[in-house]
Amino acid sequence: MDKWSIPFKEGCLEVRRKGDSLEVRGGNFTIELRPRVISVDGSTGISIEGIYGSRRKVIYIRYEGIKTLDHCNEKIEEVDLGDYIVKSTYLFTGSYITIITPGYLLVDYVVITDDSAAVVVQGKRSTYFEESGRRVTIYVV
Repeated sequence: MDKWSIPFKEGCLEVRRKGDSLEVRGGNFTIELRPRVISVDGSTGISIEGIYGSRRKVIYIRYEGIKTLDHCNEKIEEVDLGDYIVKSTYLFTGSYITIITPGYLLVDYVVITDDSAAVVVQGKRSTYFEESGRRVTIYVV
C-alpha cells in the first residue's frame, strides 16, 4: 500500500493506493474509489442530478466540513499514479481536490470540496446507492 499527503485547507488529506482502488482520507471523511463502487464515510446526504445540455450526471455527496489530518508527510500538490491523478487546488473561494479516474472505474472524475463531493458519470450509466448511518455506497453500472 502506497500513501501520500496532499494539501487541503490549512492541513492535508491522505491519499492511499491499494491495488486498483484509491482512498482519500481526512479526520472525519473517507472516500474510496473502486471499479464500479464508490464508498464515502461521513456522509450526511446524497442526490443525483443531470447536467443541463450535457450527457453527464453528477452524484452530490454532502458531509460536514472535512477535518484535515494533524500529521502530514511531505505534501505533494499532485499525485500521478498513471491511472489515477489526484490534484490539490487552492483558489480564493477555497480548497478542493480533483481526482481523474481510469476508464474501468466508470466514473469520469471526482471533485472534493470542504462540505461535498461531486462524482461525475456518463448519463447513460445507472447508479444505485445505499445508505447505512453515515456511510453511503454508490454502485455504477
